[in-house]
Amino acid sequence: NIADEPVLNLIDDISAIYGKKGNSSSQGIFDAGSGNTFATAFSAFLNNTVDFELFSQQTMAYLKLTASGQRFATGGYLVFGHYSTEAGNEMILIAMVKKQKGFTLENLVPKTVQTVGMSKIHQAVHINVNRYKQWQDNTTDESQEVNDINAYLSFISPKANADASGYFINAIGCSNAVPDKQATASVLQAVSGFFAQHEDLKLLAKEAKNHIATNLYDESKSDNPECQLSTVAGWVRGLLPENLQNEYGDAFEEYANNDPYNVPSIFKPNSTEAIKGMKLKISSGSQWSLNMDIEALGSTNNQVIQYNETEQSLTINSLPSHVISKIKAALAG
Repeated sequence: NIADEPVLNLIDDISAIYGKKGNSSSQGIFDAGSGNTFATAFSAFLNNTVDFELFSQQTMAYLKLTASGQRFATGGYLVFGHYSTEAGNEMILIAMVKKQKGFTLENLVPKTVQTVGMSKIHQAVHINVNRYKQWQDNTTDESQEVNDINAYLSFISPKANADASGYFINAIGCSNAVPDKQATASVLQAVSGFFAQHEDLKLLAKEAKNHIATNLYDESKSDNPECQLSTVAGWVRGLLPENLQNEYGDAFEEYANNDPYNVPSIFKPNSTEAIKGMKLKISSGSQWSLNMDIEALGSTNNQVIQYNETEQSLTINSLPSHVISKIKAALAG
């Protein structure tokens, strides 16, 4: 009964922790190359060929079939939701929750009860129906590059339990479609935005971006170049002053995993994008030194710092007014 308050609260509570710490998601689309039966059922539901209840039963059948091949799959309770957000987006939610031990008091005596654990989503997919329809209308080439703007679904599937829990993502047919290059760039943008938005962290923004970019570059050159968003969040926490770690220490993962950055829970760092976020420190010895963001350097006149190969020179373009004032003052002696 969708008029019952506990029913509404269940969907609200699941949506509220989606994308939060420990429940970070990845962006994507349906895997078109797998003969996706779920996508077919989903389209049938949107076309009113089947109702919501039958759609959920069909999905459960796919989940049962794929789970049967996984020896350690433990299952859980599947919650299906169809609703609209305050922003007007039509959404489909499929989430797995599990029972946990809880307590209640009867005449002041503690009694054990079974409750639904609402701190952890074990498996889930969120489908933005509006974006899905836009994708269908605007995409004629299945190889078209996907990004966090046009990706219409997000999904949660814990990496640590991939072998046992992968059946959920396989049944739904989720494909992590955000390119690693874009994911890496989004991480660095999120780091800059996170530090810049807090007055007591602003001065650390540039050094934080350089530090995270350097770590991502190192990860990209490792034997297993894969990085979890939770790992990046740990790096960010380590850069915070000790007196601010309790206030901001757990906030970055949620900040980066949601709009506008939508950093996936797992990605492979791209070395080219990581280098762009790093600083370059050079000097002639005793006469001058430069400390610049590598992305500010280039060989064209629209770059902040332009390198001329022929003349072997550097030109600094578009000097800020306060820098010009200092230069004039120095020249005036």
